Amino acid sequence: MWLIKKTALDSTPSLVFLRNKRGLLRSISSIADSSSTKSPNPHSFRVSYLINSCGLSPETAISVSPKLNFETPEKPDSVLNLLRTHGFTQTQISILVRKRPQLLLANPDKTLLPKIEFFQSLGISRTDLARSLSSTPALLGRSLENQIVPCYNYLKSVLQSDKKVVAAMNHTHSVFLKDLRKYLLPNIDVLREIRVPESSIAYLLNHFPEAIMENPNRFSEVVNEVKEMGFDPLKMNFVQAVHAISGDGNKLIWGRCYKAYKKWGWSEDDILSAFRKHPNCMLLSEKKISQAMDVFVNKMGRHSKEIARCPAVLIFNLERRIIPRSSVIRVLSSKGLLKKEFSLATIFTKVEKYFLERFVTKYEEEVPQLLSVYQGKMDIWNYDLDTSKKGSI
Repeated sequence: MWLIKKTALDSTPSLVFLRNKRGLLRSISSIADSSSTKSPNPHSFRVSYLINSCGLSPETAISVSPKLNFETPEKPDSVLNLLRTHGFTQTQISILVRKRPQLLLANPDKTLLPKIEFFQSLGISRTDLARSLSSTPALLGRSLENQIVPCYNYLKSVLQSDKKVVAAMNHTHSVFLKDLRKYLLPNIDVLREIRVPESSIAYLLNHFPEAIMENPNRFSEVVNEVKEMGFDPLKMNFVQAVHAISGDGNKLIWGRCYKAYKKWGWSEDDILSAFRKHPNCMLLSEKKISQAMDVFVNKMGRHSKEIARCPAVLIFNLERRIIPRSSVIRVLSSKGLLKKEFSLATIFTKVEKYFLERFVTKYEEEVPQLLSVYQGKMDIWNYDLDTSKKGSI
């Protein structure tokens, strides 16, 4: 009796499992039958194409596919072939398609090729152009006749050379994307009204086009702010100052520099005085300021306010000049050979030939090893620079 009960109890779960299994199989079969009567997923081919031909991840391909409408590979293949022919790598193609998938449906010969050829005609290399267009594919979406060529013509009229137009484009692609009539032209008019020289305007447009293509209202505020700081519109440092306080990014950097200089004992007047002399001193990293101040103040014994009177020493090839030249000055000072205090500008901002003649070869008899000290420090700097470059590749 006990065995019968045990068998009955043990068989119950098996029967339940079999019944559930049959039901599960029927459900799967039913789903399979019903799915076979449905039309295939219209996005499946596009998703597969975006993954296999364009290098997109499955997640990105799924999100991008609804923006496209093609069921055969001919049109997108022709676009990809054009891009590869003009030096685009697979990675760059993936980036371009992810950012602007509609370009896969463009006419390669009538829409894309003329724009690529136009930019190449300006002297942009295939490598640089592929990099620019993949990072900002909107350039390929702009009209050649109505946007790109008119922008080029105006930029060329101000900058005078294709090389400078390309330099402006490399700084910011917005020079070919924005409506120049709404941004660039009004801002140039503001500068011309206060008699800023054309050479300064060209400098700003060539090196810092993002500054001169600010919102016109904001640009006018920046120009007025620079004037109130005492800058002369006739001098080049006026437009350098405009760049230094243009845009939220530069404003943040300016604020960090202000705090960094304050830590080294500069007053507000010191900071503004240094800014007037060399606006780029307010666009340095806190680390660079700290390193330079440490050498000048702690290692060379100079007062930090002396640097405020000559902020250029913080800018021009600082790493290359400061270590070798400060070593020479320390050796000469320790031997009592410097009869007077030399300004930081004399020591650090002069060209190499002047420094060698003034502070090295002049003392060859008294300190024969001085040139070796200088060259040794230069070799160390060059080695460190070369190593850091290799490490960043």
